[in-house]
Amino acid sequence: YLMPSDANPYYIDKSGYALETLYEQLALIDAKHIVVFLDACFSGKSESGSLFPNTSAGTLMMPNIPYPKADKKITVFSATDSQSVATWLKPAGQGLFTHFLAKGLSGEADDGDHALSLKELYDYVYSKVTRVAALQAKTQSPSLSKRTDFNLVRYEF
Repeated sequence: YLMPSDANPYYIDKSGYALETLYEQLALIDAKHIVVFLDACFSGKSESGSLFPNTSAGTLMMPNIPYPKADKKITVFSATDSQSVATWLKPAGQGLFTHFLAKGLSGEADDGDHALSLKELYDYVYSKVTRVAALQAKTQSPSLSKRTDFNLVRYEF
């Protein structure tokens, strides 16, 4: 489920949105490639602590992160893996992942050929996010659901 930080995890079906539902809806779109960017963590933790009150971190089970299985055209690029928290970049007023994703999509991740591939974007975002998170004494590792590569954007000047 996708859920806001103020959701009640004990009523997740009412306060969250199932990822499977999202993927099913996206699969209905007639497109060659669909990329889902998620600036969310799958750990059950947030900057203000656990999303599951009155439980210790050791009692939480490792989440099974659902990725689209039925439709091969959907790729998920998420801010973290199941082990880490999606870090907030306070000076930028947004998530660390979103900050570097936007910079990468605007051209910083391009290798100079005026075409931005998914691999170029992933390599750029992964490098920047892991480095800046480490400077904040945190761990954040963006993940990609599959290693397909195609051009996301072509820049014309």
